[in-house]
Amino acid sequence: MLKDIQARKLIDQWRPVPTVSQSSEQTTAVATASQQTRSVTRMVVHFKQLTGINIKEKLESAVTMKLERIIKWMNEQPNKQIKKIREELIEAKLCSDNGQAEVKAIICAILAHLHDKEEFLYVCVKPTTAKAAVEKNLPQTPCLIGFGESKLSATRYMLSVDGVVVNDHIATFTSGLAVLFASYYNLNILYPVEAATTLEFIQRCFVGINPDRGSRIEIKKSGKKHSQAHPKVLSLINAIVDAEWRS
Repeated sequence: MLKDIQARKLIDQWRPVPTVSQSSEQTTAVATASQQTRSVTRMVVHFKQLTGINIKEKLESAVTMKLERIIKWMNEQPNKQIKKIREELIEAKLCSDNGQAEVKAIICAILAHLHDKEEFLYVCVKPTTAKAAVEKNLPQTPCLIGFGESKLSATRYMLSVDGVVVNDHIATFTSGLAVLFASYYNLNILYPVEAATTLEFIQRCFVGINPDRGSRIEIKKSGKKHSQAHPKVLSLINAIVDAEWRS
């Protein structure tokens, strides 16, 4: 998918440099984690150069501020998929919760409400799944991969671009969501129609990028182009505000 030379160079910069002379497995693990952390930092820095926004800080702050009101909206939804997400959230928080289960739940609920396809944004695999096996069924667009028994209980994350893992050591879901979103801008990739409205919601509600005109949504041959905010996104934002007022 990515043919642009500059985009390829960016991806190469994000990948960690293999270590060939480590004295122990522990040293290798520490070195790899350090390299992956620097990789995330480079992605965040490049996004700020493009937009003036520190994506990691902005997204974490916005999620913290808006999480409670989105949970209230989620609890009111009759959608069967969202009901299941609420049940999974209770289980995830009972098992082991690092404060991220609710964040994962609202993103999954938004995907379900907007009828977007989860597999184009966030997939989950068993904790023991090898990276080579993970890469067999990934979308070409940026995708976040969680390792756990369920999407809400995942504790380790990877980022893929072009169906290839470019970072396999992302500590939290929120950090993963930040670099996932940054990838679209850093590499100048249009939002895939399969997850476009959810990505636009993240763009407008969490990141605060609200252009009056224009859209980053990929246009299919027979598709309709939205030159302004997608109606489904605006409707969801209003519904979340209404839910807060009713509480």
